[in-house]
Parts: sequence; structure tokens; C-alpha cells
Amino acid sequence: METEAVDSETTKEHKRGAFAVKHWGVWGDYAKSFRMTKRMEDDLAIANPWVEKNERLFKELSNVLRMVDPTQYVHCRNGFQELWDKEKGPDGNPLKPIGGIWHTLALNMGQVRDASKVHLDWKDNKSTFNCVVPWGSWKGGDMILWPLKMRIQIQEGEGFMFLGGLIAHSVTMLTDGMISTL
Repeated sequence: METEAVDSETTKEHKRGAFAVKHWGVWGDYAKSFRMTKRMEDDLAIANPWVEKNERLFKELSNVLRMVDPTQYVHCRNGFQELWDKEKGPDGNPLKPIGGIWHTLALNMGQVRDASKVHLDWKDNKSTFNCVVPWGSWKGGDMILWPLKMRIQIQEGEGFMFLGGLIAHSVTMLTDGMISTL
């Protein structure tokens, strides 16, 4: 994971813990057209090179999703092409998924202590997988999937997919170090 472009953010307290967040990508907010996220527009000069440096990771995660849920993969890859072709970003280039087949990346950077509160990613499509990829050096920070009664230790470089819009989840307190997640 290439981290240079994302490590300089300020940590803030919010319901999901204490860390900085960037939402880079494209979304529709339930509209019939896509648009680049405001944060992506603001960070375009660092976002595009960062995404390009991590292209192999996104390709691998996309291939894993293709094996886990081929229908979702095809839908994300092909289902929006007609809309993508109509829209352009502020740089004049056509909009496209930002990380492999994922339209938006949530970069949670520098969580250092507090656990997150139990939450659903309520704006997410209920049938679309989230993929969590942590990096850093930490102890604690396990993911809890509450309805499934599961506690999962995700190691640096591992990817974990789940339906964040359907499964209430949280992260336990970090006891040492710092964690960032994609």
C-alpha cells in the first residue's frame, strides 16, 4: 500500500472513531448521474497518482470480488458504463471507477486509540461489498460484525469483504500503534 499521499491528514473525533477520512471517487447519491466526490476534486493532484501507484492492489481486490460474487463484479464493471460515458470530471476526463471496480474509496487514516461505535454504512448500496484493507503497525483494532457475532483480526495487507450497508460493525480500541484502512 502506497501511503505517502494520505498520511498528512488531521485526526478528528467522530462516531466511527478518531482518525482522518478521505472519500475519493465517484458517486451518484441516488441520482441518475455520477459525479466526482468533492474531496476527490480537491485532492485530484495527489489522489490520481496515489490510485495509480496502488493499481495492482485494486486489480487484485477486484479479481477476488469476481470470485466471491461474480454478479456484483459484472454489475459494478459493466452496469454503469452508459452513465460513465456521459459524465466528465473537473480534469475533463470521463468518470470511471476509482479503485478497480469500486467507485469510491474511503481512506480512514491514523486511528490511534478509540474504538468506533457500532454503525451501518447506511448510504451504501445494500448488496455491494465493502473491502477493508488495513496498513500500519498496531495492536487491537479488531473488526466486530455484530449480527454475525464475529470478531475478526485483520492483519496488514489482508483484505476483508463484507456488506457494510447491512451488517452493523465496529472496530475495537487500539492498544498500541496506529492503523489506517482502505
